[in-house]
Amino acid sequence: MLKNDFAKSISKNTDESFELEFAFAAPERRWRADIAFPRVKVAVEIDGGTWTLGRHNRPGSVLKDMEKGNGYATRGWLVFHAPWEWIEDGEKVSELKEAVCKAIEKRQIEIFYGLGR
Repeated sequence: MLKNDFAKSISKNTDESFELEFAFAAPERRWRADIAFPRVKVAVEIDGGTWTLGRHNRPGSVLKDMEKGNGYATRGWLVFHAPWEWIEDGEKVSELKEAVCKAIEKRQIEIFYGLGR
C-alpha cells in the first residue's frame, strides 16, 4: 500500500482531510509530517531503512527525530510511527489504520465538545 492510499483510506473512514508532507511547525521549523490530519493534529511518520541502517537509524538523525518528536508534542500533536514494512504488510497496516482512525475519532469528539487542547 502506498502512503497516499493509506492516508486516503483513513480519510474515507473518518471523514477527516489529510495532507502529505505537511509543514506542522512552519514558519519556525522546516519539519514535515509524512501524513497529517491537521484539524485534529494527528500524524503518521513512516520511517524507512529499518534493516539497512537508513537515515532514521543514524545517530545524528536519531537526535533530529527526537527533536522533531518534541516539536510535535509541544504543539499538541499525536504521532504514530511505522516502518515501511508495516505499510506493505496487510495485517500490520490494518492494525495501524485502526489505531489512527480511533485516535482521529477521539480528537473529533474532543473538538466537537470543546474538550482538551
